[in-house]
Amino acid sequence: MSAIACRNHVNGCAEHLGATRSIAMMDILMLALGFAFFVLAIGYAYACEQL
Repeated sequence: MSAIACRNHVNGCAEHLGATRSIAMMDILMLALGFAFFVLAIGYAYACEQL
């Protein structure tokens, strides 16, 4: 639903916009977690190499 359609359709518009924001935030969270695990894996490999 576009912003123009939201002006014409009051019911359900707030939920739609909130769901879109929530999905985008989940994408950012998943990317951050993936990056964090990648960094941890590199650190683990470096630590094991020192043994």
